[in-house]
Amino acid sequence: MTKKILCIIMTFTLAALALLAIRQEQINAAHTIVENHREMVRLQQQIEQIRVDIEIATSPETLDAQTVELVHHDEE
Repeated sequence: MTKKILCIIMTFTLAALALLAIRQEQINAAHTIVENHREMVRLQQQIEQIRVDIEIATSPETLDAQTVELVHHDEE
């Protein structure tokens, strides 16, 4: 009878440890997903900032001002 109880306790202990290991893997996977998502958002913000910078640099007003400066330099 004592051997059966010890066997049952050992079986439940091993099952509990296996479930804890699986849960820890799930937590680690979720953490990795969150880190990757934050990196993705950061990179998207950088891309949007670069797009804004390109839009500003290639706007007609900026290009017209640069053209006028070039014309003045050529005339001198």
